[in-house]
Amino acid sequence: MAKGRPNTALGSIGNSISRLLGWGGWVPPEARINNPGTGSWFPLGEPGGGTVQQNGVLWGNQVNSLTIGGGALNSILMESPRQTLQQNAAPLLPRLRMKMMDGQLDPTYMFNTGKLTSGLSYAPLVGVGIYLARLNATGSPALYDVQDPLGASDASRFEWLFHEQRVVPFTAFSVNSATPTSSFVLTPKLFDFLNVMLDIDITPGSALMLTVNAIDSLGAVAIPASTAFFFHASVKGFLASAGA
Repeated sequence: MAKGRPNTALGSIGNSISRLLGWGGWVPPEARINNPGTGSWFPLGEPGGGTVQQNGVLWGNQVNSLTIGGGALNSILMESPRQTLQQNAAPLLPRLRMKMMDGQLDPTYMFNTGKLTSGLSYAPLVGVGIYLARLNATGSPALYDVQDPLGASDASRFEWLFHEQRVVPFTAFSVNSATPTSSFVLTPKLFDFLNVMLDIDITPGSALMLTVNAIDSLGAVAIPASTAFFFHASVKGFLASAGA
């Protein structure tokens, strides 16, 4: 029995569909990070377990937390050149161009041992922002400049690439923990990072930063002091080399 020939037309159509849908790990030869004309999607975020500003917002299903009313948490998404961290550093590239960004931030729960009232609702005001920061080389250690998405002076600055604040309703199911209400969780992408008109350069000595803060919105039920707000962030960027 003769072997049949592969249907190249159907194979080509299938490959085209899979590329559009983003299946698998196939990358076209022309879409490389060192090609200024195209680029590739990369996960953003520093490895977990790092120092200040290296909070692992994406790696290893990292869940982050901050104290409500205790100040903003700032985390590095991408820096140029890449700094040496606790894990292997990425190749040094002098200048990166971020063409697009996508992802989201999801509030997960609040926690305070024995201080919450079961059945009551709490409503923190959550602010999320993404911005380009400069390295402050005079500090010890040298850190990137920070901004607070809920700060009165910072919120009105024009440098934000993404900025949003929402009151997120939580319901306590025990005296220790509270979760977002089901109606709120079911709404798609509470904090949606999709920005198709980004097209910015991350130059040497600068970093793309994610900042998150949560404060009491002064609702009917006060949030007890020292309550922790937990969230999960997943961010990816379409990056290309922007040359020297």
